[in-house]
Amino acid sequence: AGSCALHAGAVKGVVVDEYGRPVAQAQVSIKGTDTSVVTGEDGVFDLGLADNIDLSVVAPGYLAIDFNAGALKRQKDKDNVKIILSELNVPLQNTVPGVYGEVPADSYLGSASTVYTDQINRAMGATIIPGIVDKMAGLNISQIRGARLRQTDANNSADLAGWVPKLGAGMYSDNTEYNISSRGMAPIVYVDGIERDMYSIDPDAIESVSIQKDALSTMFNGMRSSRPVLLITTKNPKSRGFRVSFTGRFGISSPIKKPNPLDPADYVYLLNEALQNDGRSPLYNHQDYLNTLNGADPMLYPNVNWYDQVLRDHSTSQHYNVNVSGGNNFAQFFVNAGYYYENGLFRDLNEDYDTQLKYKRYMVDSKVNLNITKDFTASISLLARIEDSNQPGASGGGYVGLLNDIYSTPNNAYPVYNPDGSWGGNVSFSNNLYAKASNSGYITTHNRDLLGFMKLNYDFDRYVKGLSVYAMGSVTVQERSTTFRTSQSPVYSYGLTENGDPVYNRFGTMSPMNSDYKDVGNYQQLWGKLGVDYERQWGLHHFKAGLSGDTRQNIHNYDLPSLPSNIMQTLAYDYDKKYFAQVSVTESYYNRY
Repeated sequence: AGSCALHAGAVKGVVVDEYGRPVAQAQVSIKGTDTSVVTGEDGVFDLGLADNIDLSVVAPGYLAIDFNAGALKRQKDKDNVKIILSELNVPLQNTVPGVYGEVPADSYLGSASTVYTDQINRAMGATIIPGIVDKMAGLNISQIRGARLRQTDANNSADLAGWVPKLGAGMYSDNTEYNISSRGMAPIVYVDGIERDMYSIDPDAIESVSIQKDALSTMFNGMRSSRPVLLITTKNPKSRGFRVSFTGRFGISSPIKKPNPLDPADYVYLLNEALQNDGRSPLYNHQDYLNTLNGADPMLYPNVNWYDQVLRDHSTSQHYNVNVSGGNNFAQFFVNAGYYYENGLFRDLNEDYDTQLKYKRYMVDSKVNLNITKDFTASISLLARIEDSNQPGASGGGYVGLLNDIYSTPNNAYPVYNPDGSWGGNVSFSNNLYAKASNSGYITTHNRDLLGFMKLNYDFDRYVKGLSVYAMGSVTVQERSTTFRTSQSPVYSYGLTENGDPVYNRFGTMSPMNSDYKDVGNYQQLWGKLGVDYERQWGLHHFKAGLSGDTRQNIHNYDLPSLPSNIMQTLAYDYDKKYFAQVSVTESYYNRY
């Protein structure tokens, strides 16, 4: 909402923002009539005020306010009217996000759907995907797993000739939890004009997320323009006073449904029945069934719910964010710093080292806009991110292998501990689940990302009306590594002799803690683009033309560089913003064919 301090008999006033700066193009109206005035650059307006007249103030980018002129009589100072407007948190949707800038909505002929900050940050997660589910028409998202995979497999392999890239393996994606598609194809993701399959971004740093589905909107992709594009745009600096904001969130997550394993007695009965149906001998005799049913000896006839033994009922997450923005007519800046922490569902079972499923992210995003001269502008952005995660070693299988084993292990397979304190197990289950979760080491992954972008624009309008030239460039670096510190403990099958003496049989292997570092993947990208735009308006006729060329060098680990390049021409015409015609032509080149 907005606030105002108005004074009886006042006929002149000023509209300002929260920082006391004049607001231009604010419309002050008498409600129910056609009488209104619009403020100039100084925010000043002249409008006769009378008792019991309702007024309204509307300005682009600000919340509208209403008030009654009759309330002015209670004020002491009767000389001026001062109206303070509050900024809109969500921008007016009179533009459509484009990969290198915004496009006026009234002349956009493509097919796009967009969500903004306040819609994205309502859902808490390691990626922004939960915040965009079911919010953009034409974007289909389905969840395929409940936790993010840790990237521990290298996208290259050792050979006699050296390190050889794996076919089809390249830059790693942040998304391993969801299938994302539009028109039956996975979209190409752009973050601030840079192609990166990056979803793990601080939602408070994002201005908008837009899915572009038509040929005109995706033509800049060249030979891949048949695929839709998902545009992620971080917040831009604005020319206004200094502002600092802090946001903190705490979340609790729990499984929607946890499997309820069979009671050991039911398992024994049904397994015997299944074996007999197949013409095979039952595995358990009647006495085994009775002992299991009555819980005669928890060591010989165990009943262990492995879900409750290894997993907790809930996990927690934390998110903290600081935004700093400000500027003047020459320079504007925006800086975002965020921290995210996510704890897993595994129990904390080891006091010597951490076996919990954890994820931490540190991210800094900054943008600076410079008005170097009236005709020459520059924009610079930088995004840096650090991700660290941990998971139980599970003898090298990580949390995925551990969860699969929990799912496939019956409650009566073996006890957690034998009477002598050794790990329980047998010939069919040679790796104790509790030992895998608590005493088999840990695996850590480390991800480092850096994105830099610069755009220079020169307006030649003073020489050739409507002519402008621009240059863009970006640098992208991605590094992935993992450390394995894993071990395995043997298990022992417990039994009794005819005399009642305990007997133990050893199964599995004894593997001491080993340490192994793996360079999972490295990716570098250099990209550059040059372009010329020409735009003119003659009466009701509007014409725009553009010519641009871009090239990109991609290097994946030890692979040879790939060099995709494009040349694009665009023509657009409209008459009175009612009749439109647009055409785009792209010619693509690639050094591999």
